[in-house]
Amino acid sequence: MSSKSSGFHDLIGRYSTAVSEEYSSPSYEVSKNGAVFFFPENSDGQFRSSYIDRVAPLVRELLEMERSEGLPKLSGLIQDYIHYDDVLGRILIHRNPKCKKLVASFPGKKSIRLSMPPVFPFLSGVDIIEKNRAKLLDAMKRAGLEPDFSYQPASQTKAGRNSKSDPKAMDGKSVYNDEVIGEVTVLVKKGTRSITLKIERSGEVVLSIPSKSRYNAGIEFIKAKRSWIEKTRNRINSKKALLTPEILSDRKKLNGIYRDSIPVLTQRAAQIATLLGTEPSSVKVGSYTAKWGKCSTKGEITLNFVTALLPDILRDSIIIHEMTHLRHMNHSDGFHNLLEQYLGVYLNHELKRYREEFPQDTKPSDDNVQLIKEWNGYTYLIGILKKVERSRSVRPLQKVINDELKKYSIR
Repeated sequence: MSSKSSGFHDLIGRYSTAVSEEYSSPSYEVSKNGAVFFFPENSDGQFRSSYIDRVAPLVRELLEMERSEGLPKLSGLIQDYIHYDDVLGRILIHRNPKCKKLVASFPGKKSIRLSMPPVFPFLSGVDIIEKNRAKLLDAMKRAGLEPDFSYQPASQTKAGRNSKSDPKAMDGKSVYNDEVIGEVTVLVKKGTRSITLKIERSGEVVLSIPSKSRYNAGIEFIKAKRSWIEKTRNRINSKKALLTPEILSDRKKLNGIYRDSIPVLTQRAAQIATLLGTEPSSVKVGSYTAKWGKCSTKGEITLNFVTALLPDILRDSIIIHEMTHLRHMNHSDGFHNLLEQYLGVYLNHELKRYREEFPQDTKPSDDNVQLIKEWNGYTYLIGILKKVERSRSVRPLQKVINDELKKYSIR
């Protein structure tokens, strides 16, 4: 059974409410026709009124964006909005005329207060919160503050918890059909504190929701990330697979590629170590599904065998990356500064070698396969250097090479 009614609020004007057993938690929709609020059947009138009062400042901004008719006139700017985040708990978003930027604080160590200039909409504050959940959570821990979830339980009642739309009623896993991106696998995980999104190499979208979060919060997260999901899927589909399905299904071919990669990678690593003046304790070849290589605290470098299938410059950049970890076992500024320096030394060395090999800058005859391969490496290097010149990045060499690496898929 479902019922509908209407009401009036000082900030948002006339609104409609829909009450049904199919809703497990309160939510709302905004259009040019006004606001519609959805409530579980077991929610009482006081709960509905308090929820509408709480979200009214945000709903008004959305209505103004939709240019809805019938909005009441305000005598002044709305200064405060209390936002309830599924991970961080209660957050006060406060417009402060003295603020020139967003500032997070913990007054009285009771909850987070996000202060911002009056020109900022509350929507921007909510967006900042969602993008910086991890940082804010760390700051809360340092301040000795626990998220305040006292405003409402994760699910209102037993009926809410057993709702068919709640993935927790389906062994922690369900499928949500989004009208834009299609099927989304929804996982409910214990011990996690934030909503995360992952795109598998197959294109499958996986949404992970903390066990204490609302299902609708995850769906709202998906809707907000639709554009990013489509872009990521397109990028994955456009990648050049270093190992095709035919090779992956042929164990003999795969083993052959692995064996051939060992002398190529170990010999090249030895040459680069001499060039850079580094001394790894050992260089090995391994197989990984999601990384190009690694460096242990003992100075042991292991390279993914598929790096041998990359263009030489990209293969060498991965080796240089792992060589840099011999000095910095992290990805700090010191690491990136040294890596940029190493890449500069390497690229200058390669450019000099190529120009000695092709003094006239002329393409060799197609009959000489080895020279053609070297020529292709030379032209590829020139292309990278041109991109570096155009780059506005702080570390242009790393930016350009990382962008090139993104064009290839390990699996």
